[in-house]
Amino acid sequence: AREADDRMVLRLLDASGQTVERVFTAAADDEPMLRHLAPVTSAGDWRTKAVDAAHASYVAGDIEAVPAAFADGCVHRWAAPGATATNEEWLAGLASHHEIFDGISLEGLYSMTGEYSDGNVWTASWFTWTGTVRATGEKVEFLAHCSFRWDGDEIVENLVFFDAERFEGLVGSAEGE
Repeated sequence: AREADDRMVLRLLDASGQTVERVFTAAADDEPMLRHLAPVTSAGDWRTKAVDAAHASYVAGDIEAVPAAFADGCVHRWAAPGATATNEEWLAGLASHHEIFDGISLEGLYSMTGEYSDGNVWTASWFTWTGTVRATGEKVEFLAHCSFRWDGDEIVENLVFFDAERFEGLVGSAEGE
């Protein structure tokens, strides 16, 4: 949860059911590790705006507009770490969301772009994905995090983190599997 511009709190539930909490605050500008590891970030740059536009197109169901910034060979990963999808497979998956769910939204969307000391540029987004299963009327939500790696002016890698097993179960049951 983003509690303030300079404070993020991560709460995880471990296998025993105990909540584990970590608090992240900004380091001092003269902190050596910050200078070495921390990205130079922005929330208003053109890359962040391009990712937010892709999110808005997805929510609107305008799947054809989503891949505007994505390279032809972009690699999409979610769920199993080794599983990948092409742009075509990924877009088909996004389109199917609108067949299975109604009222899709990304609540609390926050995106920012960081340029890291290793030369990589990533735009990250955090949000709560919400929708209603058309077949049952059940409203569902998922905490999600997406990271998009840039090469010049194109996204070449897309990582999505959420409860994929639960999501795929809802999709499977809605499709009658």
